[in-house]
Amino acid sequence: MEKEFTVKPVGVKYICDCCNEGEIMTIRENQWP
Repeated sequence: MEKEFTVKPVGVKYICDCCNEGEIMTIRENQWP
């Protein structure tokens, strides 16, 4: 599975190639595990 992460001022744009769907996920500091 290949995933592309685009850094945006408002968050990260998550794109799934296998689903061809894009979801805008807002990110906060210390949200990453």
